[in-house]
Amino acid sequence: MKLFSAILIGVANAAPALPPGYEDQLWCPPDNCQIYTNPYGWVGARSSFEKCYNPATNEITDGVWTGKLTNTTAPAGYVEPDACTGSQYSECDTDDDCILEISPLCACYVSSSSHPFDPCKEHSTSTCNTDNCTGEECDDHEAICIQGSGGMGGTCKNEWYGEHGSFEVLSSTAVMSGMCASNNQCNVKIRSKAPWPAIGVDLCGCYASSALDPFDECEGEDRCYVARCREHLCDEFEAYCEVSPNDNGMGDCVLRSTSENDKLEVA
Repeated sequence: MKLFSAILIGVANAAPALPPGYEDQLWCPPDNCQIYTNPYGWVGARSSFEKCYNPATNEITDGVWTGKLTNTTAPAGYVEPDACTGSQYSECDTDDDCILEISPLCACYVSSSSHPFDPCKEHSTSTCNTDNCTGEECDDHEAICIQGSGGMGGTCKNEWYGEHGSFEVLSSTAVMSGMCASNNQCNVKIRSKAPWPAIGVDLCGCYASSALDPFDECEGEDRCYVARCREHLCDEFEAYCEVSPNDNGMGDCVLRSTSENDKLEVA
């Protein structure tokens, strides 16, 4: 059985990730398979992006998530789905199959020519327009096709090449950071390797690395994507050791901004 195993951390409008035990297994109606789709390029809870898909009706549904720490049970007849094959569901074969669009909330998203994403399903007809948008929301974005592996289809990805190279620059520290006892055990690092989907920041994102407990950028995978990132992407950030009371002197490496406009206050 091919199942997705990514654990993602929330930012922007995506639902925040839950600890292990809350979203361990997706259950779908019979004759459904499991897909990953992420038009806005956000990171968040697995349930935000991993869905049930019915190849016969072309319908995508949320399914039901269960975990050892919840009382949720799958409805009668629901099954643990296999990942959809490329013949069942594929958003793209090449980058040309992925198109950048602007949503009614003036957010840039990527849509697939074979499986178009409709943001208007989330809005009333009267508000489903982009009249208040600048038209420049996608200027720093690129639509790319991530090829599937193991017989899976391609996924359209919304890649952002803004000032810091990633939507998730200041997020995901709880998952990617490691233990520390002092600030000199923490360093700012640019992520140059990642599987897809990835835990925490994406390729060329900034995170706080621990000398005691380094984060495995390939996340245990034998093969992962490698990027050549701009050298000074993380110059406006610093890493420090955040130690909470009653932590026996041990803390977590955390990233913060050093710029005057968005410097984080640390208690």
